[in-house]
Amino acid sequence: MSVELGVVCPKVPEAEQVARLVGPLMGMVLHRRVIHALIDEEDGGWTLLWDTTCTQVSYWPPGLHEWEDCWFLGVDLGERGIDLSLLLMYITAASIAILGEGRIIDEAKLISGGDLSGREISAGDLLTRASGQDWDRPVQDVLAALGSDYWGD
Repeated sequence: MSVELGVVCPKVPEAEQVARLVGPLMGMVLHRRVIHALIDEEDGGWTLLWDTTCTQVSYWPPGLHEWEDCWFLGVDLGERGIDLSLLLMYITAASIAILGEGRIIDEAKLISGGDLSGREISAGDLLTRASGQDWDRPVQDVLAALGSDYWGD
């Protein structure tokens, strides 16, 4: 099974805008200081780097997938089996959905809850569930708050 989230948006946000939003959001959900994200742009996508991990983003124009009136962005893990990489994938998808005025498509049901039997979730819902009260939270606590037990299999 592929470990990725999709995001459908009427427009593709600028990669730099996504990078500027990812750092503060990661700091917010982990209750840690802000570490800024970096972007490495390529044709048809980009790599987003944050702290010691990264995620890959690819995008396709309307008409090439089932959401005919929207762009589809695939957000993939940069590394396999690393909790921080999984969380970065979630936050990158949420950042794209916020900036692109879209929604997250969770085909693999990596995040529990959400509409359409767990398939579709808003960025706001993901961030609300990921945020908690304790300071300096472990990544595993944030993933647990999202109902993500992928690495526990």
